Amino acid sequence: LPISGAAATVWRKATFAATAEITHIDTSAPPAPPEDASDDDEDEDAAADDEELAEIGAPVVDAALLARQLRDDAPCGSRFALAPEECLADAEVAVVRVAFDRHKVLKSAEMLKDDLFEFMRYLGSPASRQEVKAVADELTRYNEMDVDEVLGFVAALAKQQLPRLRAEFDRRATTSSARVPVGELRELMAAIGSRPQRKTIQETLDLWALGPDAELGFNGFLRFLGAYRRDEGFSSREVARLRRAARRFERRSQLGSLRMQASAPPGVPTGSLDVAVTSAIGLRAEGRCDRAVARLHGGMGLAGDADGEAGAEVVAFEELLVIARLVREMGQDECAFAFQRHAGDDGRMPAGEVQCLMRSLGYEPVQAA
Repeated sequence: LPISGAAATVWRKATFAATAEITHIDTSAPPAPPEDASDDDEDEDAAADDEELAEIGAPVVDAALLARQLRDDAPCGSRFALAPEECLADAEVAVVRVAFDRHKVLKSAEMLKDDLFEFMRYLGSPASRQEVKAVADELTRYNEMDVDEVLGFVAALAKQQLPRLRAEFDRRATTSSARVPVGELRELMAAIGSRPQRKTIQETLDLWALGPDAELGFNGFLRFLGAYRRDEGFSSREVARLRRAARRFERRSQLGSLRMQASAPPGVPTGSLDVAVTSAIGLRAEGRCDRAVARLHGGMGLAGDADGEAGAEVVAFEELLVIARLVREMGQDECAFAFQRHAGDDGRMPAGEVQCLMRSLGYEPVQAA
């Protein structure tokens, strides 16, 4: 299996540990139900989310250690950027090894160089396809890479990314402190090619007990990127909804030893992914899940089993998070592309083009009466 229960646990823990070395408005729609009924539904959903959140538990942060690391802006061995003399931190190495096992060729100890771009996307790297190819071609002329070669590649790419990330950071840093105010993090993340979500940014800052006036040094920013990625960039309530969706489509009889523990979320059959992801993150997933699954089939296949039925293969929860993140990114890319087609030279779109834009994205707008 590509990711065993134990390996999935390592992935989640190592991803977090690597961050700080601590562990449509439709006004013509049918009348809405009575306000109290709607409120009841929202209350039930919120209560269900709270139950899941209580089961997940909050990450534990060594506040004193983190405060010292942020104050000193200590190097963290990040997979996103490395200084020339810096090495990947042990926790980052663990993350890369789990990802490698997910992408290596079936019954092989190597992965294909052609798969490195998807591999780095899996790890959350903002590097472009051209950047990935250039670094890989410089390291080896062969198309197969073992885990040590991949670790060397990740380190080399992180060092290649350093000047670009540093330049974007310095553009937003204050002159006096050479640090970036936390209010600039969303803009900074977008500038380096990440996909920032407001709720997840705020949750990470809250977890670190950083107020609106706090600032981060460059290495603190790299730690922040790792912490932001701990659940593929989803907020805690989005994770809770994905867990509840997974439970609705569980197939306990098929999972067997894949269960990490009795309380772990079950797997989701690939045939149910569209509905599960759509219900959890509120974004149409038809067709996008199939493309995401196809990407994850490049290596050893999905973490689960198949009984010969179409859509019967089971996706473990850790990979459901990855698929949901890929679906969100596809939706963002499609929306951005469609917007550019309707926008003028000034980068703005006339209000009269909104309905055309919605139709191009597969939605049917309802004209207000």
